[in-house]
Amino acid sequence: MRTGFYPGSFDPVTFGHLDIIARAARLVDKLVIGVGVHVGKAALLSAPERISLIEAVTKPIADHSGLKISVVSFDDLAVAAAKRAHAQV
Repeated sequence: MRTGFYPGSFDPVTFGHLDIIARAARLVDKLVIGVGVHVGKAALLSAPERISLIEAVTKPIADHSGLKISVVSFDDLAVAAAKRAHAQV
């Protein structure tokens, strides 16, 4: 299984983010979307709100393409979060 990791703040998720996620569906079997949390920045939406929103808006992409999507938050380096997700891409 080929796993991809897509990090970002997603505050809020945009059509551009969704386009990248849809394109990733052609490249990987599983996509882990990493919602970055930085305590020094004031976010418009809380991390749980961003995660919930991403899960809702990516469900049609997952259903249409068969892509397995999971959404996690991280507060360290993106590369460390990608390693935890066992991502190759």
